[in-house]
Amino acid sequence: MLQKRIATRGRVCRRQHAWDVAFGWERNCGGRSRSPSVFDAQTILERCQTHSERVCKLVAKSAVGIDLGTTNSVVAVTLHGSTFVIPGPDNQRLTKSVVSYLNDGSHLVGEKARVQGLKPNSDTFSSIKRLIGRRRCELEERMYELLPFQIMSDSPDDYATLVLTMQRALIRPQDISADLLSALKTSAELYLKEKVEDCVISVPAYFGPSERDATLEAAKIAGLSVLRIMNEPAAAAVGYGFGKAEEEFVLVFDLGGGTLDISLLHIGDCVFEVLNSAGDNFLGGDDFDARVLDWILDGCDVEATRTLLTDANALFTLKDASESAKIALSSQDSVEIRLEFPVEDGRAVKIDKTLDRTTFEEISADLVRKMEEILRGVFFGAQTAEGVNVDEDDVEILLVGGGTQMPCISDLILRTVGKAPKKGLVSADEAVAIGAGLTASALVGDIPRDGIILLDETPTAEDIQLLGEKVESIIDQFDS
Repeated sequence: MLQKRIATRGRVCRRQHAWDVAFGWERNCGGRSRSPSVFDAQTILERCQTHSERVCKLVAKSAVGIDLGTTNSVVAVTLHGSTFVIPGPDNQRLTKSVVSYLNDGSHLVGEKARVQGLKPNSDTFSSIKRLIGRRRCELEERMYELLPFQIMSDSPDDYATLVLTMQRALIRPQDISADLLSALKTSAELYLKEKVEDCVISVPAYFGPSERDATLEAAKIAGLSVLRIMNEPAAAAVGYGFGKAEEEFVLVFDLGGGTLDISLLHIGDCVFEVLNSAGDNFLGGDDFDARVLDWILDGCDVEATRTLLTDANALFTLKDASESAKIALSSQDSVEIRLEFPVEDGRAVKIDKTLDRTTFEEISADLVRKMEEILRGVFFGAQTAEGVNVDEDDVEILLVGGGTQMPCISDLILRTVGKAPKKGLVSADEAVAIGAGLTASALVGDIPRDGIILLDETPTAEDIQLLGEKVESIIDQFDS
């Protein structure tokens, strides 16, 4: 059936160098990455079967799927044909992607870390996914200003290194992510009562080589062997479409804490084919939080604002309150924000404001406009580039990521695509982890090996250097 699908659609599939189906078993088998090349449908079928067989020989225990999110992280596993979420360190389905380091050298993860971050003199890190594998020069200035911790780098071209103020030490984003992954790994082992080593980790489709390599390094530090790095929209589509025989188009709108990914896929008969994909690595729920934070401080005197923005504890509290207000406005018309910060000479900065949904949508309107441009490019661009005709009645829309619960997102999709998303097609917070868990299970043979055939796109162009300084592109960005 795969051969028929590829032949009838006239698609030519290129292997994705270091991040496709071949990546997992080649890297973990100690094999050397080969140069990308073009295969016909029969070769793809043979390679899919060979990859599954070789991975199965290596893995004897359960493999898990991990959604390593900016705001929350989730672990899922497939057992006895059923895929479900494993409770994290807080015994909750969602684990806050927050790590706090204590003076005695220990650390907290999840909700306990978030609470610790509200206390004075704490080294607490959140939204680390926005920094992993990135240089200081790649960070937008406003985002950099609102980080409740210090970034140390010798030059803007250096990769971000963070400061542990209380311990007077430096730590890398991948080391913090490793501590988060290690806690998720331990929770899975306690739940499954067996050692967990193999996993599939999801990343934003727009993550480039440095971000993916840093994520792999974090997993290795945590004692995990990554079978595959999987794009988040594709994982959500697998979670939705696994086991469905009928063919359909699926539009995945994934708005996480730090990134936006939008993908249009064609799924059916176990084949998940990405037709078009686009996104923004610096557009997510955190940016909406920043708009709320700026609104909260609007009206405070200059000195008070400067004091709050330069105090790590105050800034962490402001960010926490901003996120809570944003979440509240997804289900109610207004929210009260009351905060008090002690400052010098026994004085205090008091904030008592009410934010309504209309004002929230006004202060974040520019972010929604950016999303609209990306959505139009994905949905209508696929129809032009791929030669497919996708009517709004023929596409199912999956809302993925906590940010999609904002009413303005559903309004945006209805206005752009002409169809309102259905509620409940997938769990916005868990869909990616479920898809990653299913994929992990397929890779180790716990479910039929041909149950998931994913034809995804490369996030960046693949180039080779010729003689001298000449560089030639061999795979264009977002080729299949």
